[in-house]
Amino acid sequence: MITVSRLEPSKRPQDFLDIAERVAHALGPVEFVWVGEGNLRKGIVEEAKDRSLSHVSFPGRLDDNSKDRLFRSSDVYISTRESEGFALTVGEAFLRGLPCVVYDLPVYSEVYDDFVLKV
Repeated sequence: MITVSRLEPSKRPQDFLDIAERVAHALGPVEFVWVGEGNLRKGIVEEAKDRSLSHVSFPGRLDDNSKDRLFRSSDVYISTRESEGFALTVGEAFLRGLPCVVYDLPVYSEVYDDFVLKV
């Protein structure tokens, strides 16, 4: 599972860790990747280590080719944002054929309607 976003409070990276932990308990260690930088990076990486979430990685900001390779090797795009403007990265995921799991935010109904799985 992949997400591309800044590591900021509104992006809810702790929720990403919670989901990774729940999925690992249900299915075994599924790889989770958060692409992006931000002021929470150091703390969230430490939290992942403290929670023994070795299947979660934070490669930081990537060039377009590296990001594209990660998108293409992923099975699901996940967004834990508490608010969203236009959701470009969700569009990037759709263009690559990834199912997208997102919080039920108005923008997803307005822009993507039936194309996302809302929780």
